[in-house]
Amino acid sequence: MELYSYGNDKFEYTIKQESLTAEKTCKNFLKYSITFESPYASSLAVNNNVYGELFLKENFFKKNSNISPSSKNQIPDKFKYYDKEIPFMILLHGFSTRNEKLKTYHNFIYNMLDENVACLFINLPFHLKRRPHSETSGRRLIYYDDLDTLLFFHQC
Repeated sequence: MELYSYGNDKFEYTIKQESLTAEKTCKNFLKYSITFESPYASSLAVNNNVYGELFLKENFFKKNSNISPSSKNQIPDKFKYYDKEIPFMILLHGFSTRNEKLKTYHNFIYNMLDENVACLFINLPFHLKRRPHSETSGRRLIYYDDLDTLLFFHQC
């Protein structure tokens, strides 16, 4: 049984390296922002771009990976050397999460990196960067009925 089918369209994304604190840099942690169009469109354009943060360690790459990834919509050369044996976790935050509450999630991610687990932290629909500017993060979900909640997770 297939719950959702998003088709086999070409997947395009934008990725760029982000700065970390000196402490995290000393541990060879890497952070990238990643953006891509949701394969399932909602009624709000601002919600249809998915935002995430990709957290890795320098030693998750094999060989000669000192290539700085570009921000073009193509697979960066550096990621050709990613060790696919490294466990990879996709992390979603809780409902109504705001930027000022992300520290706990980031601490969890750094602990996972210490355990050699890569993490992709994705913004839920109608939250953080995916919310209309006039709304509080996650506010729209408070009034959802069951069908709206199902559609929310479909897009998520």
